[in-house]
Order: sequence, then C-alpha cells, then structure tokens
Amino acid sequence: MIENEKLIEELNDLILINNDRIEKYKRVLKNSSSSEDQFFLKKMINQGTLFTDELADEIKNSDNKEIVRGAHGWIKNHSLYRR
Repeated sequence: MIENEKLIEELNDLILINNDRIEKYKRVLKNSSSSEDQFFLKKMINQGTLFTDELADEIKNSDNKEIVRGAHGWIKNHSLYRR
C-alpha cells in the first residue's frame, strides 16, 4: 500500500505542476497580441488540461482516492494540504 500511496503523491504533484503551467500560459495569453502566439498558448493550455485529466483518471482508478485539482479547483485529502 505504501508504494501506491507514493505513486498517488507523485501523480498529485504532477497535477499541481500542470495546473501551474496552465495558469502561466493563461497569464501570457492575456498579454499576447500575436495570433500565432495565442494559437500556440491555447494549444499548450489544452495539452496541460488533457495531461491533468489523464493523471486524475489514473488516480481515480487506483485504490487511493487522493486527488488534487490545483488552487482554482477542488482539493481532496492531499498530503500537502494536511500539514
């Protein structure tokens, strides 16, 4: 069970990293006037969202249901927030 808990913790960390990445791309997108840059940034935001969803699905399919959705989403029993 400890290995599974460690895996869940690592997957949750990856979700946080992806959510941070998405937020940064959104900030840059707001200040971008280039349609080429906007296209790229939207593509990266969509990719990050897809990665986050896939990681969350992996956690949901595990025995341990600890899932983090970042600062703007929902957080459920993540060790970082129980300290």
